[in-house]
Amino acid sequence: MKLASALLALAVVLSAPARADDTSELFAKKCAGCHGGDGMGHTKLAEKPGVKLPDFTGAKWQKETTAKEIVEAIADGVKDTKMPAWKEKVSAEQMAGLAKYLRTLAKK
Repeated sequence: MKLASALLALAVVLSAPARADDTSELFAKKCAGCHGGDGMGHTKLAEKPGVKLPDFTGAKWQKETTAKEIVEAIADGVKDTKMPAWKEKVSAEQMAGLAKYLRTLAKK
């Protein structure tokens, strides 16, 4: 009985959606080095010739970029840039969480 209860509790924890805190930490660890902690893309990488990073806070980017496109960019990387594919390192749930998190960076 205890084993069944423990397995049920583990299943609930593993199936729970990612918390916002977890997603912001994931962004800080995996994305902010290139995209900036604020998502504006003002980093050393952006200073290199030919490198153009999106401003995740910008109204135009927010309006023109879908969640599906964000997830695809995270999963597969971005062609002709240094953005690597993360599909082997980040779960689908985490990618979806990051797509939602980027929406919270919009300038108010």
